[in-house]
Amino acid sequence: CPEGVFYACDPVIGDLPGGQYVHDDIVHAYRQRLMARATVLLPNQFELSLLTGSPVQTPTAALEAAQGLLTRYPALQIVVVKGIRMATTLHLLAVSREHVTRTQHPVIDYRVSGTGDAFSAAWLGLYLRTQNLHASLACAGEFLYRVVQRTAQQGQRELQLLPELPWLQQTVVR
Repeated sequence: CPEGVFYACDPVIGDLPGGQYVHDDIVHAYRQRLMARATVLLPNQFELSLLTGSPVQTPTAALEAAQGLLTRYPALQIVVVKGIRMATTLHLLAVSREHVTRTQHPVIDYRVSGTGDAFSAAWLGLYLRTQNLHASLACAGEFLYRVVQRTAQQGQRELQLLPELPWLQQTVVR
């Protein structure tokens, strides 16, 4: 990337329980070209496993995989792992060369699409504003938890983002 460009790469290649939903050539392109240029990578648990070639079943395995990516790709500064499910808890992890931060939320058993994209957008906005790895991870995680909880309570298929935006805006202002 050119000097001064912040490139956030959110690989859209699969998830659990759905598996891989792109051709292997796209996975190869991420490994060979896109991740090498990224400033931050925002994979989910499945994508991290696929991109590293290592199983990621626990937060510890996710940390090791993220650290391996930071070693392999010099331009990569941060790896944010979305949604490491452990029984009734969903773990989030952000790893840089200097810091590791984690947060977790209860699992809401309600299948809805777009949570990874919404989390990535919230995290990126928060991080660019605060430059705080932990605060951006915790607030983006709480925002998505609130959104999915509202979506489930209302029995909706589309994420109920707009009603929770005032909470996110108030959080950013603090």
